[in-house]
Amino acid sequence: MEYKDLTKRYFDGELSPAEEQTLHDELAAVADNALTNDERAAKAMLHYASLKSNASVSVKLHESRTHGRTRLTDAIVALCSMRYARIATTAVLGVVAIAMAIHLSQPTVYGYHNGKPITSYDEAQLLAQDIFDNLAHDGFAENHDLQKLFTLD
Repeated sequence: MEYKDLTKRYFDGELSPAEEQTLHDELAAVADNALTNDERAAKAMLHYASLKSNASVSVKLHESRTHGRTRLTDAIVALCSMRYARIATTAVLGVVAIAMAIHLSQPTVYGYHNGKPITSYDEAQLLAQDIFDNLAHDGFAENHDLQKLFTLD
């Protein structure tokens, strides 16, 4: 019955590898219906860990140097790759700056008069005023039959 204390210590993370092996052996010898939920969980976890104990992990702390490459050649390669990245970034920023300059250099068109674009706000305002003055002219009202619809007799 030592496994009850070992199970509590197992879940607290206080067991040594030898004690874990002892717990695994003792829990494997007991039937599942005689164990508590925690003990059954510990039994399943220990069984799974024993199945995976032969698995290994390959850890590579340093990249292996092949073909006699030194740190100096690695540094030169890194600088060259950064140089190309800077060149590409500069080129993209240049293209964006040129596109913005072209877009901003085009004048604002306020309207068209006789097919000619009007880019001056004051000129557009004067032409609009001329149009409204011509419409308000008395001769225009007499020539159009629609004007009769809007007058009261």
